[in-house]
Amino acid sequence: MKNSQKNSLINKKPREFESYLGLIRSAYDLLLAKERRQIKLATLALVAVSLLDLAGIFLIGILGSIAVTAIESGESGERIDQILNFLKLTNLRFETQVLWLGFASVVVLIARTSISILVTRKLLLFLGKISNRVSSEIMKRIMNGNLSIINTFSTQSTLYYVTEGARSLMVSILGSVSVLGSDIIVISFLIVSLALISPITAGTSIVLILFVGLGLSFFVNHRAEMIGEEITKHKIEQGSFLVAIINSYREIFVRSQRNFFEKKFMTMQENLTRKNVEVLALPLINRYVLEASVVIGSLIIAGVQFYFLDARRAVASLGIFLVVGSRVAPAAIRVQQSLIQIQVTSSSARLTLDYMKKLIEGDKKPISQGNIEYGIQNFEPVVAIENANFDYGDSNSPTLVNINLKIESGKYVAIVGPTGSGKSSLIDLILGLNLPDSGVVQISHGEPRQVLVENPGLISYVPQEIFILDGTIRENIEYGYNKNTFTDDEIIDVLRRCALDEFFVGNSNSLNIEIGENGSRVSGGQRQRIGIARALISKPKLLILDESTNALDGKTEQLITSTLVSLKGDVTVITIAHRLSTVVNADLVVYLENGRIVSQGDFNQVRKDVPDFDTQARIMGL
Repeated sequence: MKNSQKNSLINKKPREFESYLGLIRSAYDLLLAKERRQIKLATLALVAVSLLDLAGIFLIGILGSIAVTAIESGESGERIDQILNFLKLTNLRFETQVLWLGFASVVVLIARTSISILVTRKLLLFLGKISNRVSSEIMKRIMNGNLSIINTFSTQSTLYYVTEGARSLMVSILGSVSVLGSDIIVISFLIVSLALISPITAGTSIVLILFVGLGLSFFVNHRAEMIGEEITKHKIEQGSFLVAIINSYREIFVRSQRNFFEKKFMTMQENLTRKNVEVLALPLINRYVLEASVVIGSLIIAGVQFYFLDARRAVASLGIFLVVGSRVAPAAIRVQQSLIQIQVTSSSARLTLDYMKKLIEGDKKPISQGNIEYGIQNFEPVVAIENANFDYGDSNSPTLVNINLKIESGKYVAIVGPTGSGKSSLIDLILGLNLPDSGVVQISHGEPRQVLVENPGLISYVPQEIFILDGTIRENIEYGYNKNTFTDDEIIDVLRRCALDEFFVGNSNSLNIEIGENGSRVSGGQRQRIGIARALISKPKLLILDESTNALDGKTEQLITSTLVSLKGDVTVITIAHRLSTVVNADLVVYLENGRIVSQGDFNQVRKDVPDFDTQARIMGL
């Protein structure tokens, strides 16, 4: 995101998104200078095309005037004669004049409609491309952002903001504003032209438009905004509920609660469908009301004109009103539809802007992106933390307090401690997923985020919960790399080192075995080992594991631990562990409690310093 866009958004307060003008301005601020110029040109083109309406109405007015004159067998008038002379129609028969004027008016009005459709379509396609760019910018913020900020939003909320939210901002809000502006100008032009021909007709039309417009706004617009908020809420809730059902399917199945969840999902779907139908019905209300208004207006105009004017002028004015009405009514319908679109999507757009603002605010130190070479040679797998403090901001006590830690190259380091002591939070600080509120955290003598960018593949991480791609074993090991980045022999070797050779036969065909969505065809232990193999495939110099052996049986855990210990000297290994048997041979054991390091040293040193740790070791016979 450009600095100007970032500053324009970060300086706004949430309440600035509440007004429609503030919302539109905020969406406009996300545009690049070139994009703004193109949107302005498209809007001006729509306005310019509307002049064809005036030309069409002008021709129909001339047609009506000469028709009435012919019926009354009278003089057409000096102004009409001048116009006919200008159009080279003076010497033609009456029937020919009518034919040419009628044909010209039809061509002009159809041309206006066709060009408007073309320009509007191109404008919306262009805004769609911009929404893709905005989605991409949000994704960059997410990928480079602080984990503590990202985790404050649910997965479904994030998915909604990146996709639907970005489209709401660009296509629904700015697209509707562009069409709205051009249609308002069209209506203004038509009313002004009508006023020049017949002030009484114009005045009556204005009163009618204001009466109908205000009535529709009072009834429809407020309802549209309320429905929009409810649709946004229902979509996020339904998406989250569906993901929860899939992830907890075994529990639901065993408890025989399938009917309960089916009914609840259908209730949510029915509510969402009902709201979507209401949105679709709102423009129809506008359409039918405005169509009825044109008919009622024609009757009113006819009565007023025939009462105050002679028949010829009354018929001509009425004809022009009907033509103007036939052009004003669609424009008025589009105005109402644009307003409804803005109101329905305003909730989604506001939430998305607020989401982007929080991502930017949480980006204390953005990562610079550039050309990256694979495996920088001067990388040194050392970690240094000095007086680091960190707090998520949602608890009464800090998460990590005054952390001081130095990890030398090639060492095997174990981080232990009771649940909730801050072990995973410490790992997140080391990796740069979160930034310290104070103090310094470094990898290879540099800021972790920048070091990760400059040294791809040399730092690997294995989380507690391993993500499994719906694909083959090869695709899961190569996840994040281009296809065939690694040879079959390299993949098979790392599978064997992670005790997966018994499950996947050591030949190239076995690498194409499908393991199912979310690892449905593999066990929990195999899933864990796939995650470790994925981390080892790039031959890292710094390997960090977050309780990555907790799903393994004793024999497999011992094998994996031996593999990790064998990396000592060449690879710096940092692991969070609950099973003390996996940390006995660690070069450094770090014991955390209540966010503080209460002891660090070898296994025996920590036993001396921490009674609870010693008790656990005795229970395990260590």
